[in-house]
Amino acid sequence: MSRIKFGVRLGIIAILTMLYCLTIAWPAQATAKAPLKHVFLISVGGLNQEGFSSTVTTNMNYLAGEGIIDRQALAIRTDTMESAETSLLTGAEASAHKHFTVNDSVEVESIFDILNKNTRSILVVDGSGGKLQSFAHGKETYRKLKPSSGSKEIFAETYSAFKKNKPFFSYVYIDDCSEALLRQDNKAYLTAIRKFDTEFGVFLRQLNDDGIYKDALIIVTSARSSSSSDKVPIIMAGPGVKVNTAISGSMIIDMASTICRLADLDVPANSRGIPMYSAFVVL
Repeated sequence: MSRIKFGVRLGIIAILTMLYCLTIAWPAQATAKAPLKHVFLISVGGLNQEGFSSTVTTNMNYLAGEGIIDRQALAIRTDTMESAETSLLTGAEASAHKHFTVNDSVEVESIFDILNKNTRSILVVDGSGGKLQSFAHGKETYRKLKPSSGSKEIFAETYSAFKKNKPFFSYVYIDDCSEALLRQDNKAYLTAIRKFDTEFGVFLRQLNDDGIYKDALIIVTSARSSSSSDKVPIIMAGPGVKVNTAISGSMIIDMASTICRLADLDVPANSRGIPMYSAFVVL
């Protein structure tokens, strides 16, 4: 009888050990990093934390649920949008990159330089009317639209250009909100944010219908805040990013290094930003 009991105990121990190993293995499989095939960095001129929090943004909030959100990230305090966007794309401060206007050259390495070194394809959709043409890398990779172009037209151009070559990295600048801010019309400003959100939702559906969405890192933010708080939202979802998670303490200069880390690329030289590790899935 003792031998039988001993055998039963061994059997129970073996079963429990197997179940324990399975419970460890399953989470690792569930959180395994999916391949990152595309990146969409969408910068919305004039979007600030106060405006984002004061109106309905169904589609941006949906993306936040799919990934992470920092509602009060620190933006770039600078006099020009060119300078702010350059800090977003380099992780460097204005005093280092020295790109204050369209007539200046970018004095430091940008995320585009890193992508070119690694033969990753690029698309730039410039809704500023050409203020960001310093980041143009040929006619096929750069689209210039008038500053009066709305988010509907810019997203349509982005999707049309993307479908032709399926670039790895697409950077989109949209300036829907600035006009209302200049008029100091808060009602029009909030309406502009909602309009952007609606067209952003259309863009997300297009990506999903074409099977692009699940393999893409999608980021919505603003390089320069239009309020005295200097705070902007950062919303990010895609492979390697946590789901339905709120984080804090992010800065716009962290964006270039964060994208590079998620894409397994080197961080641009002179970048002062730190990858947003609190947003990353830990395997």
